[in-house]
Order: sequence, then C-alpha cells, then structure tokens
Amino acid sequence: MINPLTKASNRFLAKPAGCEPGLSAGWLYTNVLPALRLSCLLFLGIELLHSAPALAREATLTQQRELYVSVKKSLDRGSTSLFKQHLQELQDYPLFPYLEYTRLTYRLSVNDEPAVSRFLQKYDDSWLNRRLRRNWLKLLYRKELWQLYQDYYLESAANTEIKCRYYFARYQSGEKQAALEGGLKLWVVGNSQPKGCDPLFKLLIAEQRISNEVAWQRYTLAILNHEYQLGRYVERFFSSDKYRQLATSYVSLDRNPRQLAEHRLFDANTPVFMPVIAHAIRHLARRDAPAARKYWAHYESTQPFDKNTQQQVLTALVKGLYRQGYEDVAASYLRDHISIADTALLEWQLRNSLQKGDWNALITLIEILPDELREHERWRYWHARGLLLHTTKASDIDAAKTTLREISRFRSFYGFLACDWIDNPYNLQDRPVAVTDEEIERMANKPSIERARELLFHRQYLNARREWYNGGINFDSIQWQTAARIAQKWQWHGQVILAMARAKYWDDIDMRFPLVYGEEFRHNAQQRHLPPPLLYAIARQESAF
Repeated sequence: MINPLTKASNRFLAKPAGCEPGLSAGWLYTNVLPALRLSCLLFLGIELLHSAPALAREATLTQQRELYVSVKKSLDRGSTSLFKQHLQELQDYPLFPYLEYTRLTYRLSVNDEPAVSRFLQKYDDSWLNRRLRRNWLKLLYRKELWQLYQDYYLESAANTEIKCRYYFARYQSGEKQAALEGGLKLWVVGNSQPKGCDPLFKLLIAEQRISNEVAWQRYTLAILNHEYQLGRYVERFFSSDKYRQLATSYVSLDRNPRQLAEHRLFDANTPVFMPVIAHAIRHLARRDAPAARKYWAHYESTQPFDKNTQQQVLTALVKGLYRQGYEDVAASYLRDHISIADTALLEWQLRNSLQKGDWNALITLIEILPDELREHERWRYWHARGLLLHTTKASDIDAAKTTLREISRFRSFYGFLACDWIDNPYNLQDRPVAVTDEEIERMANKPSIERARELLFHRQYLNARREWYNGGINFDSIQWQTAARIAQKWQWHGQVILAMARAKYWDDIDMRFPLVYGEEFRHNAQQRHLPPPLLYAIARQESAF
C-alpha cells in the first residue's frame, strides 16, 4: 500500500495537450511546429511557475524529515552540535518541539527555567507539555524551590503525588492552614497513597490534624475497600476507646455479615454503621440472599439509606435470589422496588427472561419500565416480538407490527432485525460528512494535526495518537468530523472511527466502516470458496476495520 503521506504530485510532469509531434511533413515542420513548440514552452513555464512553491515546500519537507531523524538520534546520544547546526532549517518543522524537548530534558537544570517557560507556553496543545511540566516540577521539588513549584503547578495536569508536593510546598512557603486542609483531603481516602505524599502526611501528624473523626472516615473507607492492612495502620490514630471498639465491631461485621441478625448490636450506632451494614448485606446476598433480604428489611425501615445505597443493595439481593434458585421471589421483589432499580439491573432481568424464552415475564416487565427505558429501541423491538409470539389479540398484533415498521426506519441492529421480521429492505441512511475544503485546510494546518501527520510518517504511532487526542480535547462535532476526513485521507482508519464517535455523527457509512484490506479478503474468500461479504461480516464482529 502506498503511504498517502509520502505520495508526491507529478502533475507538472504531464505534457499539455497539443505538444505531441504529428506525422512529419515539410510544410508542417517548417510553419506549424515552431509555433507549437513556443506555445508548449510558454504553457510549461506557466505550469512550473504555479507549481514551484508547492515543489519547494515538498522538497523542504523531505529534507526536514531526513534532518529530523539525524538530529533526533544525535540528541538522544547527548550531543547538541547537530541540533545547533541545523536549528534554522528545522524551526518550522512540525516536530521541532520533540527535538527541543529532548535537548531540554537530557540534563534538565534550574538554569533552563526561561526555556522551560517558553516551551510550556508555546506548545500547550501537545502532550509533551504535560510531560515536561512533570519533569520540571520533580526537579523544583528536589531543589526545594517552593515558590517556583507553586508557579508551575497546574491542577488539571497533576496526579496525586504532584498534588501532595504542591501542598507541601505551600506549607514550606508559610501557607500552613491551606496546606494542611488540602493535605487532609488527600489523606482521607480508602487506599494507600504514593510515597511522595509521606512528607505532607508527616506534617499532618506533627500538627495533630488527624483527629478521631478524621481517622474514622479513612478507616471506614479502607474497610469497605477491603484494604485491611491500611485499616490496621489507621487504627493507631484512634485515641479513644469508643473508636477502637467501633473499629473492632466494624471489621468483624464486614467479615461476618450474619452478625446483622443481632439488631441490638447495631441499632444504637446505626448512623455510624450504615455504610458497613449495606456492605455486609451485599456480601451476604451472594451466599444467602433470603437471609440478607430479611436483615435488610429491618435496617432499611429504621434508617434513611440514600438512593445509591438502596440501588446497590437491591441489585445484590435480586441477583442473589435469582442465582440461588428463587427466581419468582427475585422477580416479585424487583417489581415491588422498581422505582429505585437502576437501568443495569432492569436490563439484566430482561435478558434473563429473553434467555429463558419467558415472553410473558418479558412483556410484563417491559410494560412497567420507566418511560425512558421502555421507549428504548431495543426494548420496543423485544416487546413487539414478544407480543407477536405470545398473543392472539388482534389489537396487540397490529400494535406490534406498527412498532416494528417504525423501528425498521433506523440503521441499527434492531432496525435491521425489524426489517427482516416484516420483510422490509434495509435503510442505510448514508449521509456523508459535509465539510468544506477550507475547513479541512484550516484543520490540517493546526500544529497538533501537523505533528500527528509527521509522527505517522516516522511510524511513531503512539505519539501520533497522543498528539491527535491532546489536540482535539476541545473540538466540537464539526471539528471532529473535519479531523475524521483528514485521517481518512491519511488512511488512518482507527482514528477515523474514533473521531466520528467523538463527533457523535453516525450516518457516514464509509467513514465509520472503512473497507480496507480488500485484496486480502478477496484472495482468502476465493481460496475458501466463500463470499467476501461473509468474511467482512465475521471480521466486523471483532473490529470496525
């Protein structure tokens, strides 16, 4: 396959019409050919004048690509002489920031602050910006340059360790209260934090900011996350017997949910124990759903669990009952609590009914679904199918056929199934992306897009994807459609598909489902006496191209 990024136009090599010599004749040679020759030379001259800038750009780009490879190798070895020698020639090459980044980071020092600042401002649309910022912050922290650290800190580009070091830097700069408050938020989590947070957390301990209440928050999060080692570490911060006893009961209940039968042990402290009670119910539901359901009935009636907790417990109970052979009880319990059931649980139960071929249960549940879910194309289709298979009532049959006709208008899995069921032709609704040449040119000239193009040329596919994604973070739908058209020209099919998904534009069939590797498909289909569309269909089950 020809690389679309390396194809050069040969338009200027084509001879214009009328320049071919005719059959030789004396008069023709003497009188006509000189005029024709002059005309051809003038035409070619005009063509070359028009194409000269493009040819020059193409030649320059080719030279820059070759230079880039040589200079990058030289910089990787720690030598900057070649970089300095060809600086002027490469400054407008799209991948110049990669050379600058390599030069800067080979031996990054505090003296590079002006160059780092320029880089971060100039290339804020590149993923290299974030990487250089992290390396720079690491150096500033090591050198204890606290104010500079704060100056270069960027919340949106910070991971947990960088955040911890930021608050440590603020503490060292005298902003103690704000630093300790920020540190507490990073300490109260249900998992261990990076080692880089240890200096900040030591300040919290030294300043006595970890109270019984604060420690209890982290302890409960750790136990609910099954981080028992972290829980044991947090226990050292309990200074009162009350919290030590609560911790013992908490972890005991987590490990032995049947203690929930002893209501007196938890009713007095139920607000404190609400998270672990719900957690224990979900655990017990996997082994003994009827008992879990019984315990939940008591605690649910005495304490105001939030809706999210109720949904999680309902899901555990319904699935537990169903898998332990109490299918009718599970279905009844779900119907009684359908107002708090989440979409995932409802669809799980609907699929169970489909798998069993229980059309009556399917129809009954679909008809009591929340409006938004009931009107989904998938469940409208299965409701219609269920009616056609399960009922003899004429009005129900007519309603089902009407629904299938409506669904058959859509280009979708269920739209095609509906077409098959009522014998209608498929409706592909192919509407190609409509972007102008000007929009494509503007997009192609964006620095991030140019960098992605050049990285593709150099086969640096991971970095190309990084530039493509980072450059498009703030794209709207039209911009993503335009980017998809550019990626299509580059034959970068994976990014075409992703760009169309980000644009939420589903009606350009050629872009969303590119037909590539045609020769391979035809050859293998012929070898195995199979129709090529069948092989494409099998491949599409795994990948879009």
